[in-house]
Amino acid sequence: MKKFYMNGSIIKQEDKWIYDFLGIASVSMEEIIAFLDDANGEEVKIYIDSPGGLITAGSDIYSALREYEGESTAFVTGLAASSASWAMLGAKKVIASPTARFVYHNASTSASGDYRDMEHAAYRLKNANNSFINAYQIKTGKSREEIQEMLDKETFHTAQEALDFGFVDEIALKDGEELEPLIAASIGGINIQKMHDLALKYKDNHEGLLEKIKNEPDKPDAESGEETPAISDILTTQRRDLNRIRKKLYN
Repeated sequence: MKKFYMNGSIIKQEDKWIYDFLGIASVSMEEIIAFLDDANGEEVKIYIDSPGGLITAGSDIYSALREYEGESTAFVTGLAASSASWAMLGAKKVIASPTARFVYHNASTSASGDYRDMEHAAYRLKNANNSFINAYQIKTGKSREEIQEMLDKETFHTAQEALDFGFVDEIALKDGEELEPLIAASIGGINIQKMHDLALKYKDNHEGLLEKIKNEPDKPDAESGEETPAISDILTTQRRDLNRIRKKLYN
């Protein structure tokens, strides 16, 4: 059996250097395809701990796993959120660790312009939703309306809840072990996309990025009006990543 660790954000291959430079875990469709090509029909197991990322890259991974001729298992060890929550469904079997978590929500974007631009942005987002709802519906057999309601609520699942809904096929329990439904932890914290955008903007001006970070302390965006989120393991990890960026720039 060949193993692949799908950890970190799901990204475009051309952005890989940014994440590697910052020391942030990431995975691209090209890496998955190269792994599957090398496996050449042998049984594969994909270990997943990902906050998601690009819709198109998630779709590419889903399709590559779906087309793989050999046996394939997606094993969610930590988090399968956003695009990772449907990319995993391309595997023939999905298993969740007892401590795994899942997050499902609508597609999101940013837009500017007049009312026509805003209406078109809404159209594109609904179209994106309809694309990955297909993967959810094929796996679970639930109606599109039920899945859309779940996305509208930004739904959090524990391993047991994901099993009950049909997203996973089993929970990795030992003989005699049982689980009762638990409350999924909330996700919040540093905006990784903002960090990504800054890295692109200042890739040839490290001093400018350093000055930007020094002038913007690690706290919620004042303009957003958001309250400080509860401390969680996700937030701790993201703060660690931000500190890693600062150390690289200072050194």
